[in-house]
Amino acid sequence: MCEAPSNDELGQKIYGAELTAGYISDGKFRPYAGLAFNYLDLDFRVDARYAGLIDTTEQFTDGGTISVTAGANYIATEKWRITGEVFYTWLSVVRPPSTTSGNDGLLNFRVLVSYRIR
Repeated sequence: MCEAPSNDELGQKIYGAELTAGYISDGKFRPYAGLAFNYLDLDFRVDARYAGLIDTTEQFTDGGTISVTAGANYIATEKWRITGEVFYTWLSVVRPPSTTSGNDGLLNFRVLVSYRIR
């Protein structure tokens, strides 16, 4: 049971670059694809009090990730647009007690509906 609000700290340093290419057609569908590289330096410091304990766990990670995206815009009308995109990134993870890493990839599908005011 929590005895007080935690005072956790999160540190994030993220650097990245992405290259995206698309095809603008005369039709309503406009496909695109992208490739990105990101370097992440992350840390999380717990400062929580619960069940008579003081938790000061610290977690650190750093490294590079590569991700790919593919999607399409659908131009419904002059003002309405629907976009669907698939995103995947390879995540190298080491879970103790193992000392070797394995891929624990992240797959994400997202949809955006937009309306242009002017």
